[in-house]
Amino acid sequence: MQKSKFYLSMIIKALIIAIGISGIVATVNMGSFMLSYTAFLYYTIQSNIFVVVIAAIFMALHILEFRGKKVINNGWLIAKFSLTVAITITFLVFFILLAPTLPVSYLLSFDNFSVHLIVPLLAIADFFLFDYKADVKGAKFLFGLAMPLYYLIFSLILSAFTVSFHGERVPYFFLNYDKLGWLWEKGQMGVAFWIIILCVCFTLLSYLFALGVKLRNKNNKN
Repeated sequence: MQKSKFYLSMIIKALIIAIGISGIVATVNMGSFMLSYTAFLYYTIQSNIFVVVIAAIFMALHILEFRGKKVINNGWLIAKFSLTVAITITFLVFFILLAPTLPVSYLLSFDNFSVHLIVPLLAIADFFLFDYKADVKGAKFLFGLAMPLYYLIFSLILSAFTVSFHGERVPYFFLNYDKLGWLWEKGQMGVAFWIIILCVCFTLLSYLFALGVKLRNKNNKN
């Protein structure tokens, strides 16, 4: 990696770490939404934590590679791919499904912008600029579904054990099976339909990311 590219990589990763941590702290301690440590039960905070961790790991790996050691393998790149898809889902689901239901005071707050906008965009840029050489041929793009599927199981298990999400049984309205039902209730689409639709959308997103990786690698060879 060229020196200028290496330093830019370090800067973007450092920003992901700094803004991610400060955004999580702001959400937990000062936020106007998801306030308190139960914020760690939400997909947004968990995806930000994972992205901060992978950014720190790749910062260390790039330093080692800059010094001549070959340490970045496809396993690390697939992990970065998967978590980049995960944080992109944070961005898309929030602004498409959740933002219209929230107060303007929260939408304009730092805790919102940091974890829902700035960190996701920086993570996407970081991946496609520096860590895009993952082998995602065949069905490997499905690794992009790892975190949303994990979180679906995680949230439903907590719900079954009556863990409260700020007074709600589930973290997001589209998982509220008490209100929506599982299939169809009172003219409303049930949770099962939401899960199927979101899974299809996330699979398409992951496939598009894999396609972007292939195009990026192809252009890099030319």
